[in-house]
Amino acid sequence: ISFTYIAVVNKQARAFATLIIGFFSCMFIRESDGVLDKVYHGFWLVPALVVAFSCIIFAFKNRKGLLSTSARFFDSRYFYTLSCALVIILVFSRLAGMNYLWQTLLDGHYIRTIKNLAEEGTELLGYSLLAYSALGFGIEVHRLQKH
Repeated sequence: ISFTYIAVVNKQARAFATLIIGFFSCMFIRESDGVLDKVYHGFWLVPALVVAFSCIIFAFKNRKGLLSTSARFFDSRYFYTLSCALVIILVFSRLAGMNYLWQTLLDGHYIRTIKNLAEEGTELLGYSLLAYSALGFGIEVHRLQKH
């Protein structure tokens, strides 16, 4: 929502915001694979590719502000928070959710609920940091827009 706001109110940042929106949308589609698997197993890839290519094409057609906005975002403190959030979501939570790891560590005392709690809690931390950084950058762009 924050990057959608940025795309609407700041024409120069629209291409960059569209790329971020596309990336987050693809993440959401991947997280929704349980629902999309009802069409067929692995169907999530179809809408994810449509969204990804659409956003990439739009961003590169309107690339005037892409580099400057990207540089501004990469230079902001919110980039580092967002990067940490993505590492937590895409890497660490997957490692924390590995059945083999938990079964090995807990030997005969493996309880799936504990593994799920650790995995989902880690994802919640990552998504909370992601929301903080997106909201913070949205507020920063809003303040700059006012001036």
